[in-house]
Amino acid sequence: MTDLTIDPKITDRNTTDPKTLAETDPTRHTMQVRTRLTQLAQHLRDDVQKVDDPAFKALFETTAAVLVGLETAVAGYEEKKGDAWNQQ
Repeated sequence: MTDLTIDPKITDRNTTDPKTLAETDPTRHTMQVRTRLTQLAQHLRDDVQKVDDPAFKALFETTAAVLVGLETAVAGYEEKKGDAWNQQ
């Protein structure tokens, strides 16, 4: 089975409560999305342990990996790191 652990440095980047930020602040929304992506990825990983069907396991492991990648991309946006977020 593939290790799909989310790097704690990614999930703990910003400990601010998103609801304390203005509705117009993009970080408020990215933080909420990151939380949901992380929770869903963990839920999928937990379900993989409960069902003994190889196709199910592959589907849920792949889905969790994609969600981890999305969470990393959103975190990169928050930090404005990476080529995709550089303003030209």
